Amino acid sequence: MPLNNELAAARGEAAAAEEKVMWQLTGQVIDNLADMQAALAIVSTSPDAARACCNTAAALLLLLLLLLYAAAAAAAVAV
Repeated sequence: MPLNNELAAARGEAAAAEEKVMWQLTGQVIDNLADMQAALAIVSTSPDAARACCNTAAALLLLLLLLLYAAAAAAAVAV
């Protein structure tokens, strides 16, 4: 039974670590929400304008911001 107890403890620690990371990401998204919403507005209203003004690095950063926004929204729904 000691191995089962260790496994359960390890799973609990992993779940706590995952939750901590999700809350950190949520905080970062909240801190940058206005910028992310503005970026989303540009992309959703005019993909051609977004392509015209963004180079590859900026496009990747925009994608990352949108993914973080979606993760934060999902985490907010889960809470």
